[in-house]
Amino acid sequence: MMQGKPVRVYAEIYGCTLNAAENNALINGLMRHGFAPASNPKDADLIILGTCTVIESTEHHMLKRLRALNEFGKKIVVTGCMASAQPEIIHAHAPQAILIEPGNYENILIDLNISARKIELIPMVEDVIASVPIANGCTGRCTYCITRIARGVLRSTPVPEIKRNVEQCVRQGAREIRITAQDTAAYGLDINTNLAHCISELCKIRGRFMLRIGMMNPVNAIKHLDEIIQAYANPKVFKFVHIPVQSGSDKILREMKRGYSVEEFRSVVNAFRKRFKKLTISTDIIVGYPAENAEDFEETLKLMEEIKPDIINVTRFSPREGTEAYKLKALPQRIVKERSRLLVKLRFGLSRRNLEHRIGKCENVLITEKGKKNTMIGRTVDYKPVIVSQVPIGTWAKVKITGATDIYLTGKVIGEK
Repeated sequence: MMQGKPVRVYAEIYGCTLNAAENNALINGLMRHGFAPASNPKDADLIILGTCTVIESTEHHMLKRLRALNEFGKKIVVTGCMASAQPEIIHAHAPQAILIEPGNYENILIDLNISARKIELIPMVEDVIASVPIANGCTGRCTYCITRIARGVLRSTPVPEIKRNVEQCVRQGAREIRITAQDTAAYGLDINTNLAHCISELCKIRGRFMLRIGMMNPVNAIKHLDEIIQAYANPKVFKFVHIPVQSGSDKILREMKRGYSVEEFRSVVNAFRKRFKKLTISTDIIVGYPAENAEDFEETLKLMEEIKPDIINVTRFSPREGTEAYKLKALPQRIVKERSRLLVKLRFGLSRRNLEHRIGKCENVLITEKGKKNTMIGRTVDYKPVIVSQVPIGTWAKVKITGATDIYLTGKVIGEK
């Protein structure tokens, strides 16, 4: 508090679902502690910048925002991956910034010299969506990943604590709960449990809500695959699987130290598809890794054409200082850009064809977001996005699918579920 008045907080949060979830919980905790929101940095007493540094262009954008926010002369707290992985760079641009690493957000009052108390980190419900972290850190050794450096070793949250957070979100009106971590499949490996058990326990919570399980790496998904698939069978779980392959070449996967083969990735996808007829598969590809030649890239294209993922997140390789891959000789940018263009073109073609198969069918859709021009956005049970006319948010609707684009379906509401 400042002379009896609440501290006004302005926040900008960037990056992945995990980073957003952690920073939103921090902000929510501050609000519960008596802080107040500020709509712009000029009116704030405290500015929080939640950073991401996964690729070089993102880092540059973070520094641009840091310099701009620093111009207001307010106290600045920098959180997220840059706070732990690149503190020297932050202080070079904002010497007075207070850095708080992921995993230490509950100590913000101590770091600000406001109080010796820790705050409770409370997941934030936005409309009817809440993101709940279940772990920090990972078990990987990926050669290109600065996030691994930023977040360190795996630290799983005990199931009872996760369950309390989800219960609180449901009581506050959440209907879509996004379970998030760097690698959800690694959950529990450090505390003698696993993701399947966590999902099963969360599904026991009373209320009409759906769980969306975040990214799981193949190397850890394989360890408990049958159990995870069985947990997914619960009707409270969206049939959505985000499983990044990164390359269709075994050679490149070895170079990246991903810890699995293309065939093992394929076996995970096939196992899910065998169990669930309606299923959304999302994957990630890094194009232009320094050792990638034309044959390696062709293997990636062929794998995508075979698997036909609903979503392919394409990222050009970005050398990150401190990682093993940083010193490798980069490929010419013209080659990387062309490979990226070809993969993005394939991604949208596959997505459209997958979505067009739904035209004419009736789907149960959970309305979760406001769209543009008086529309709403909902999700099918396999997490396909559907644009419909005005329907109350948080409700289920029976929708007849009338059209498809590269990334979403359109439909007409024909009743309530």
